[in-house]
Amino acid sequence: MGSNGLLSLTLLVAAGAACTGVIGGDDEQPGAGGGGAAGAAAAASATDIDPTSVYLRRLNAREYQQTVADVFGETADLSKEFPPESALDGYDNNVLALPASGPLVEAYANLATQIAKGVLTSPTRRAKILGCEPRGATRASCLDSILTTLGRRVFRRPLTTEERTDLLALANAAASDPDQDAPAQLLLEGLLQSSNFLYRVEVGEPLADKPGRSRLTGYEVASRLSYFLWGSAPDDALLDAAGKSELDTSAGVEKSARAMLGDARAKKAVSNFQQQWLGLGRLGSVSRSATYFPKWTATLKTSMAEETRLLLEDFTFRDGTAFLDLLTAKYSFVNSELAAHYGLPAPSGTGFSKVNFSATDPRAGVLTHASLLTAYSQSETLSPILRGKFIRDVFTCEHPPPPPPGVAPINEATPTSVREKLEQHRTNPACAGCHNAMDPVGFGFERYDIVGAYRTADSQGRPLTGQGSLEGFPNPGFVGPEELATRLRESPKVSACVIQNVVRFAMGRSIAPTDAPLVAAQDEAFRKNNLDFRSMLVAFVASDAFRTFKTTPAGGQ
Repeated sequence: MGSNGLLSLTLLVAAGAACTGVIGGDDEQPGAGGGGAAGAAAAASATDIDPTSVYLRRLNAREYQQTVADVFGETADLSKEFPPESALDGYDNNVLALPASGPLVEAYANLATQIAKGVLTSPTRRAKILGCEPRGATRASCLDSILTTLGRRVFRRPLTTEERTDLLALANAAASDPDQDAPAQLLLEGLLQSSNFLYRVEVGEPLADKPGRSRLTGYEVASRLSYFLWGSAPDDALLDAAGKSELDTSAGVEKSARAMLGDARAKKAVSNFQQQWLGLGRLGSVSRSATYFPKWTATLKTSMAEETRLLLEDFTFRDGTAFLDLLTAKYSFVNSELAAHYGLPAPSGTGFSKVNFSATDPRAGVLTHASLLTAYSQSETLSPILRGKFIRDVFTCEHPPPPPPGVAPINEATPTSVREKLEQHRTNPACAGCHNAMDPVGFGFERYDIVGAYRTADSQGRPLTGQGSLEGFPNPGFVGPEELATRLRESPKVSACVIQNVVRFAMGRSIAPTDAPLVAAQDEAFRKNNLDFRSMLVAFVASDAFRTFKTTPAGGQ
């Protein structure tokens, strides 16, 4: 209808600004490299927290999909329309991994047309979303009403007078079109292609008592909260709270966050974060040989992922739980297929049931879940390196670098054990530093094969001891994942690493050295509140680091 060229040009200009990143910030990059009110207050009042600058954050494909589902009632799978997106630091919402491109702009234009037509051609969606009839004598008043109601949901704030004028002018350009829905379609497309929808624009308000620092407006806080805790745009109730200045204080944000975490949408969004934290997405691309693993099926793989999701949900949303107990829990959730895989009695019913492990059972905690044991194995052989790196990356935030160039491959000619083969790397000075940190940890998982099944001997009949070592920890030796999990559960490194990952995901950036006070304050509150995950999230969103940001002081210094 003639709008796509103009709107796409506007989007490209906005995208170019987003590539530079900072709104009112300095020269730094976006990162280098239930209960508990008392804990929330302590973390929020920490005076040494240094909020980073604000960066334009584009909605990724997942956020876009959920947003248009919630706001426009669009249920179609839109993923095929988006160019491939990558993750950075393990997360799909890192600002540096979300550049704009020509194909992306084209996708936005096509999707805007598709979504707008879907609304206008569905009587149910049309009535619910528009709230009025944009035809004939009521066209002008209805278009204006749409900008007030739907426009606020799309822009995540009330539109300015100038924005309303421009969008109404766009719609009225089709006033003479024989299709009476043409103006409304242009209006919807204009909203959907605006940078104010596609990007989370945060301008803030200067803090008079803190030069060089601004606070987010209530509407900007609502948007941050909603995309963090719900993975989507704020609803009318949250926008109403912002409009009433209820999100202008730490206490107000805390109250809203607690309510949001009681909503079903929070379970889906928090689960998405936790699955990215653990790298469970790797499981989707895993395949195994039917010759060697005849019980391997697509449904078994799905069941593996569901077990881990359910345990994470249990330790996040069940009252009175300490989150890191998921490492040592002597229970899990299985269906009949997964129970057979683990050698357990079949549960009653057709779905998942809670099952308690005996004291002698080799299963305990998330580290013995087949999902992770499978995801962090190679396609044909056990990989202590991958499993050891997984522990270092995910639970201690000690990220071994990639191997240096020119490293000679392991000599596979001699039929020795995996331990003996990997010793070649650990005796090579160029490799020893990293492999001494990873391999001994991975050896502790050797009794679990590449689909997570338990065994006591390898394929050649050699006995497997499960002896490993967590270098850098007191008393580093351990036997099997259960002993390893106990060491990790008690380590302050692990709780602090959880905080770092929450910050990465919530802020859409890498961790920077200036985040150290924030991580320390939040970790202290986390531990004081018995490692309650929901209270930790509340403490973080109520903190200055979440609600304020640095701006360039006068003179640009």
